[in-house]
Amino acid sequence: MFEDAATAEPSPALVSEIARLQELIRRDGTVTGASEDRTRAELIDPLLRILGWTDSSVVTRQYRIRHPLGKQLVDYALHPGLRGQPVAFIEAKRMWDDLMDEHRDQAFGYGKSRNSVAYVGLTNGDCWEFYEVESGRGVTKVSLQRHSAEHCASELQRFSYAVLSSTGRNAQEQSVSPSPHPHAYKRWSPDEEQQMISLYESGQSIAGIASRLGRRPSAIRSRLRRLESL
Repeated sequence: MFEDAATAEPSPALVSEIARLQELIRRDGTVTGASEDRTRAELIDPLLRILGWTDSSVVTRQYRIRHPLGKQLVDYALHPGLRGQPVAFIEAKRMWDDLMDEHRDQAFGYGKSRNSVAYVGLTNGDCWEFYEVESGRGVTKVSLQRHSAEHCASELQRFSYAVLSSTGRNAQEQSVSPSPHPHAYKRWSPDEEQQMISLYESGQSIAGIASRLGRRPSAIRSRLRRLESL
């Protein structure tokens, strides 16, 4: 399934973002009791964004489908093709909900409602599972809490390439790619400022700090000047 991307190294920005989410889950106990909306906002949306699924041209939230039970809303529809046909559906659950067979059946039911959907996914922000709709075969399964950031990044990036390749587009030529500056418009936290200063004082280059923090080099310089460290 992933032969073309088997040797691709995961994006450093993707690894960094997953590490941030792992730390959030570990440190913020309220996340584990979060509602589905908060799970999406704090855990699922950031990871989809860093994977490149950033705007309405490639991902639709609350995608309406026709279903034997009537009209239903799928949490995420990925549609990288030029005609906007969905290639993958992702169903979201609350962080504290275990992923059950009934949830998988729900995702498959959504997937089988559209002939264009090759994959269905299921996530509670921690566990991410993806399956082929036609064969029912599991494609990948990772847990942010149990697996390393590098392993999670590699598996999720490979799945993203698989979605893209299913449209007949070359994954290396397509416009959906992990953003090199995923935190460009994110509010600075005191911890992040201290990490930036420590990296700078240890001799890290501006470009290296920017890559590590997922921000633009110009933003690093500006922040260092503001904090009178440059």
